[in-house]
Amino acid sequence: MSVGTWTSVFLLIGLLGLVLFVAALVSIARTPQSSSLGQPLWILIVLAFPVIGPVLWFLVGKGTASGGTLQRPES
Repeated sequence: MSVGTWTSVFLLIGLLGLVLFVAALVSIARTPQSSSLGQPLWILIVLAFPVIGPVLWFLVGKGTASGGTLQRPES
C-alpha cells in the first residue's frame, strides 16, 4: 500500500471515530436520565475516553439510562 492509501484509511477511521463521538454526545443529551447524575457522568466518560466512552454508552448506558434495566419491545 502506498502512503496515500494509508492516509486515506487513517482519515476514514478518524472520521468514523468523530461521528461516533458526536453521535454519543447527542444521544446522551436526548436521553431522559433516571438520576440527575447520570447524564453529566456519561458526558464526562465520553469526553475523557473518546474512543471507548461512546462504545460503552451505546452498549451499556443507552439501554439502562431510562429505567435501570434493558427493556424488550413487546410482540
